[in-house]
Amino acid sequence: MNDLTIAQAATLTGKTVQALYQAARRGKLHTWIKDDQYYTNVKSILEYQVDQRFADNLIVNGKRLFCQEQGFCSVKQAALMLKTNIQKVYQALMKGIIKSERVGRYYIIPIEEINRLNQTEFAQTA
Repeated sequence: MNDLTIAQAATLTGKTVQALYQAARRGKLHTWIKDDQYYTNVKSILEYQVDQRFADNLIVNGKRLFCQEQGFCSVKQAALMLKTNIQKVYQALMKGIIKSERVGRYYIIPIEEINRLNQTEFAQTA
């Protein structure tokens, strides 16, 4: 369903294939083998990124800036959920297709926006 090869996951996250294989071997990224190829899914990638020292872990005024439980995500997380690359998300932000807030240099994207976009042509064309 949401299965991604390690190469696809690397493209979406901006990480190298080797870094994701290493994370899988260390048990930090949930993967499985199917047809002699390693696979993961969006949920596992998101969990892995939360554990990493990305901007996704930024704390501002005592609260996590990008917290899906509170209904917000980062550009990287949005790209993963939309199954597209980060550059297309930034382009959509600049064109006003994706509504967001800015905190400093970071975009905060409401999860409702991602859900809306998943139901529109953006998800199919991305």
